[in-house]
Amino acid sequence: DENFQTELNNIMEATFREFYGRSLKETLKFYPLNMRKEVVKHTLRSFREKTGKPIMYITGNSGIFKLKGHPEDLQVIYQIGFGNRRSQGFGMVDVIGG
Repeated sequence: DENFQTELNNIMEATFREFYGRSLKETLKFYPLNMRKEVVKHTLRSFREKTGKPIMYITGNSGIFKLKGHPEDLQVIYQIGFGNRRSQGFGMVDVIGG
């Protein structure tokens, strides 16, 4: 989905600027190979306090994909993960092939 790739680049561009003071060195290219949507139940105190609801439902993606970009950018993404909810334990990636 072209929108996903655009959003991924926007999110990671903002992340790189905020934490590293620089832009991505190259636009990321995302190729889904075996992906699926998942709904995860997540509990956050701030969410409970704001909404009164005990559980937040988060829709995300899980699976195997190919990500192309500048090697330095890819190394950072491997180390910090990617997406909007990295600080909540989401966005972890692992390398399964070269």
